[in-house]
Amino acid sequence: MVIRKLKTYIIFSLTRKLFCVTILILVTRIKGGTLMKFASVIIMTTLVFIAFQAFAEGNEIVEFSGMLEEEFVYVSAEDNKTSDFALATAELGADIFISPNIAGKMVFIYEQGKNNDMIVIDEGTISMKVPVKILSLSFSMGYLTIPFGEFNSHFISDPYSLEIGETKRVAFLTSANLYEAFDLSLAVYNGKIKTVEDSNHVNGLTSKLAFKLPENENLSLAIGGSFISNMAEVDGLTETILADVLSNRSIGLGGFVSMEAFGAFLEFEFITALRDIELVNNSRLKPQTFNIELGYSLPNTPITLAGKFEEFLKREDESTNRFGGLISFDLFKANSSFFT
Repeated sequence: MVIRKLKTYIIFSLTRKLFCVTILILVTRIKGGTLMKFASVIIMTTLVFIAFQAFAEGNEIVEFSGMLEEEFVYVSAEDNKTSDFALATAELGADIFISPNIAGKMVFIYEQGKNNDMIVIDEGTISMKVPVKILSLSFSMGYLTIPFGEFNSHFISDPYSLEIGETKRVAFLTSANLYEAFDLSLAVYNGKIKTVEDSNHVNGLTSKLAFKLPENENLSLAIGGSFISNMAEVDGLTETILADVLSNRSIGLGGFVSMEAFGAFLEFEFITALRDIELVNNSRLKPQTFNIELGYSLPNTPITLAGKFEEFLKREDESTNRFGGLISFDLFKANSSFFT
């Protein structure tokens, strides 16, 4: 079978002195109905070209960053005991600043045991800021984390809220900051998990609103909520649902509180589907999760103590509880060590 498709691509291109939009119309001849997703490839190729151009011209417009996480894990579960070392995360990112209002970003990541032990693109975006007196407005397009969930934690292990709720898509993101206190984000994208009636168009929507108190030495507070139009879209569930089709959608909601006062701190977050997610095979899911952490930074010492409890409910009759403790101390000024 041979399929011919007429496609229109809007390509955002960056050069040292120019930001332009190109509309490219292609007639694609596709054998066997196989389609390629070009968005991330176009963005990454453009950003790599700019990076080489910057080095060639001696412009300091590229900032590199990275992270390495090494782990030792010991597991004791009934008759099964194991231990091992792991390269948990190796991450390399580059921020490319073309002007005060135009920037690009790309991040590569390796996580042992994930993505078939291959280096993958974790983020690839082009962003444009529109500064206003009381409002900071920005637009981003590319492969990014959509605004659903907050995932604050003092632990090195990811909370269930992040494992379930963090979701990456090729999307268009609008962000606004008002008076440096209110943050509003909204993203649209073409969802992976669809109902029988859904067409292959941009039909996913997420949004997040957060409020943060002005910085204070003795008190900090952030509170917010988020929304996703299809809870089955979160990355923690797409691996479970796989190619199944939905009988109906379920809206997802999330909320968080992050507070610190006089050395004591609290982290709380919940994510839930408003109703059952029904699949065409008649199975149902209603995911819910919450995470709570309490801790205290000992005065005049580099030591922090904390504990947490969290729960993940996949269905009404299937839940998992997890609790943990943490001791953190600074070895050097810019480094910390953790025992959890």
